[in-house]
Amino acid sequence: MPWKDELDAFRIAGLPLLNETVWLDRASGRLIVTDLLFCIGPHESLLARTLARLLGIYQRPGMSRTMKLMVRDRAALARSV
Repeated sequence: MPWKDELDAFRIAGLPLLNETVWLDRASGRLIVTDLLFCIGPHESLLARTLARLLGIYQRPGMSRTMKLMVRDRAALARSV
């Protein structure tokens, strides 16, 4: 992995169907999260905004309701967070 000296990878436990990983950039201290958290705002299409409201991710970052249904071990997920 060419980025091993710059990024630390952390597996998110409790979501076996998704096998999610987040990355920490050592230099900046920034956490890189993809596909785990969503936030859809007012600049998106009407369809996207409607779906985001249904999924509980309109104008607030978080896991969608469908992703929350995939959690198999809440304690493991909480430890990962």
